Amino acid sequence: EVYLESNTAIPENLKVLDALIEQRHIHSTLLGYKSYAHRVLSDRMVENPQNVAKFLNEMEKRSRGMFEKEMELMMKAKQYVEGNSQQIQAWDVPFYSNFIKAQRQHQRSQEEGGDSDDSTQGYFTVENSINGMKNLVS
Repeated sequence: EVYLESNTAIPENLKVLDALIEQRHIHSTLLGYKSYAHRVLSDRMVENPQNVAKFLNEMEKRSRGMFEKEMELMMKAKQYVEGNSQQIQAWDVPFYSNFIKAQRQHQRSQEEGGDSDDSTQGYFTVENSINGMKNLVS
């Protein structure tokens, strides 16, 4: 309940946000664009909302298998910690992601022969991250 309360918009703010969205749309159509998204994307490499949707759909297809593996691993971690759990909730994700990461770091440290004081161990390098993104979109 606390998680939902802290991650849910206040109803009064929703009215303000709806008004801002409407004004953005009006402004964009007055400038000759179909929508705010078309206006914002017109001078960017992606060019239009259709290309964004295409990119996101392609990313979803390519990452689906990894997502399913990660969720399965997260469920196993939750069952290990809590016992007979059947579902991962939104508030579980940060905790169990960090739990799994810590387990992996500990395992690597043990394999390397004990205590490692490298505080960046377990993080992606910039080079590996860039290469990984290139592989995803090529």
